[in-house]
Amino acid sequence: MAAPKSSSYDPEFLTDCWIANSNSHEKAHLIDSYARYTPEIGWRAILSVLQHPRALQNSNLPSNALEMLISRYGDFFIDRIEREAATSPAFKACLAEIHPSPVFPLPEHLWLRLSAAAGRPVGPMRKGMASLYYKIPDLAEVATKDMNPLDPSKVPDLSDAELLEHAAAYREYHESFWAWEELNRIIEEVGPDTAWPLILRLVEKGSDAVLGAVGAGVLEELLDRYSVDVIERIEAQARRDSRFRLCLSHVWPSAMPAEIWQRVVVARGDEPQRG
Repeated sequence: MAAPKSSSYDPEFLTDCWIANSNSHEKAHLIDSYARYTPEIGWRAILSVLQHPRALQNSNLPSNALEMLISRYGDFFIDRIEREAATSPAFKACLAEIHPSPVFPLPEHLWLRLSAAAGRPVGPMRKGMASLYYKIPDLAEVATKDMNPLDPSKVPDLSDAELLEHAAAYREYHESFWAWEELNRIIEEVGPDTAWPLILRLVEKGSDAVLGAVGAGVLEELLDRYSVDVIERIEAQARRDSRFRLCLSHVWPSAMPAEIWQRVVVARGDEPQRG
């Protein structure tokens, strides 16, 4: 589900990709969490992503996870990293995508070995990135904040087959992320008349979990930006569509005016506030 090469797209393809992105979100993000908190499972998960036949074309996909793992556990994995890079072109290409940063700094004493394994310099930090973190002192703290950290003692010992499922979700998520970005761009730059039918497609085709993501995401954004322009069509849709009311129950007031929020609450009927 790669992004179209031009800005034109088929609406059904866009919404299908958006739904695929939402459905794969949870398992995809677990790979980053495994690399951060459970290094052995994280290592296996990264290798699972890179087992795919197209891995060399998308070798940058697990680079963030690999960067986290090396930042925290590099001394324990450096020998394995060197062996894997020597035999796997996809892994070597992935390794070449990592770089030191204040978010997940790479152990400086490993820079030479990592550089030799990657076939390109790994460290020091790029000047542009260093300047960015200098200008925004809180950026590193915000970027590393994890609202749902894993408890390593409660993570199951996943089988290879289960890790391959996570790896497939990881690829699906990153390859379909363009659809999430595109729908947000439409809301922000094009306007509600184009975004509205796309949101209705998501409500029609998505699972209950997807409805939650739509309500807490693009529908809430639509109301925040264009509340006066869209509230009547939202009320009309809620009257005739129970799935839309479920979706609406995941909307929070955020930036919308108080009187619009009260109309949203009435429109969702018996549905409780969710999310």
